[in-house]
Amino acid sequence: MKQTKHKILSVFLSLCMIISCMVGMTVTASALPPISGECGAEGNNVTWEYNSTSKTLTISGTGAMKDFNSAPDWSTYRPNIEKIDIDSGVTSIGKDAFTNCSSLTSVDIPNSVTSIGNSAFSSCSSLTSVTIPEGVKSIGNGAFFLCTALTSVDIPSTVTSIGNNAFRECTALTSVDIPSSVTSIGQDAFNKCASLTSVTIPDSVTSIGGAAFYYCSSLESMTIPSSVTSIGSSTFDSCSSLTSVTIPGSVTSIGFGAFRSCTVLTSVTIPGSVTSIGKETFYDCSNLATVTFERVSETDAIAGKTLAIGEDAFNGTKSGAKVAYGTGDTVLYDNDTPITTETLLTAIQDKTLTWKAPSAKAWTNGNVIAILDGTKLTVAKKSAEQPGAMENNGWTAVGTADDWDDIAVNITELEIQNGVTSIGQGAFINCTNLTSVTIPSSVTSIGLGAFNNCTSLTSVTIPNSVTSIGDYAFKSCEKLATVTFEPRSTEQQTQHYRYKVVLSMKPRTTQK
Repeated sequence: MKQTKHKILSVFLSLCMIISCMVGMTVTASALPPISGECGAEGNNVTWEYNSTSKTLTISGTGAMKDFNSAPDWSTYRPNIEKIDIDSGVTSIGKDAFTNCSSLTSVDIPNSVTSIGNSAFSSCSSLTSVTIPEGVKSIGNGAFFLCTALTSVDIPSTVTSIGNNAFRECTALTSVDIPSSVTSIGQDAFNKCASLTSVTIPDSVTSIGGAAFYYCSSLESMTIPSSVTSIGSSTFDSCSSLTSVTIPGSVTSIGFGAFRSCTVLTSVTIPGSVTSIGKETFYDCSNLATVTFERVSETDAIAGKTLAIGEDAFNGTKSGAKVAYGTGDTVLYDNDTPITTETLLTAIQDKTLTWKAPSAKAWTNGNVIAILDGTKLTVAKKSAEQPGAMENNGWTAVGTADDWDDIAVNITELEIQNGVTSIGQGAFINCTNLTSVTIPSSVTSIGLGAFNNCTSLTSVTIPNSVTSIGDYAFKSCEKLATVTFEPRSTEQQTQHYRYKVVLSMKPRTTQK
């Protein structure tokens, strides 16, 4: 009897163990991560599948992938994924889609893709090269951040923007050609790309973000295109191999620390367009011996153009480093003290300097300035903020220039530049040797007696912008034989104009 009970008990325990194992197996199987699923912005429009044998992640479907604000369903396989195939039809790569795929060496991106999302391939530390296909318009923020094995990248001519941190700390990247379709390079875009020796920035780029090339310690030269108007903070900070940089005449400001610690840079030219140099801009540029300031025009100098230089902008430059000037006659002043070629760079920090034209032959009238070069008089708008209008009280000499009445007879050629809106009363009276005059389409009125007694003037063209010509505007212009009126648009022809021109002789009037 005892033996029978023992047998029954043994059988019962065995069954319990089998059931327990089956339950455990069921639990273990249900806990395995999926090998496929949906990843589309609209759900099942895009799907994914992982093949553990080939270690390949395949993305299939039509339309956009979704952005991943949390780990994607394939996150368990990320350390093992070596290849990603994205099928044609997929139009976008979602945010954080393939981040931390640390074994990824190859990715096929089809031509159907138009955007690569933020951090899409960040920290793919085994990815050595990537070809971005034609059709992609934007590379998202941090898209290839910390792809430390990436040595080359092909950016197509359809890309218009490179996002913040897009290639940050791609420490093996040696060169990059940015196509002419790109208009902006984001902040920190190539930050700490320590192997980058050359980069071509096209004229299409209008903005380069702060620290875009920070600590690119192998970068040797840089030409900034003429489409760029400002250089951001720390843009080329710690580019310790940078030997030359070309700053175009379009740049108006150079930001905080922009070239700080560029320790082999020996010289730099600051264009006359620059109005501000930030704090520590050239700080610790220990071999920088010469900074050449391109001179501004006499017009800008007489208008009082300034250059603000920040604190410590030139601290740590080469001992004895001095100011240099480009060609021309205008000079920077610290109040009434001229900045000369004997002035140390460290002496002009933390100051706002003013351009002056001490030798200019110049006169002002309202918001207009006239400069005499030989026998040619150039008349231009003085301040960009105000209309280029003359007043009716004549010309005022600038500095040591002669009285206007004494030089009027020396003028043989008159160029009025675009931006001047009116020619004042008696503005060029008694310019008896004046033979030619250029009136731009910005002028709308010619004042009373404006060219009275210009006895050598033979012809003049009145632009169709002019709506009023004052009394006696060309009186006593004895040789004036032809006045040409530019043709007017249909709209202009419906408007009324006041032309009362009194001449000492009757010229021939023509219309173009």
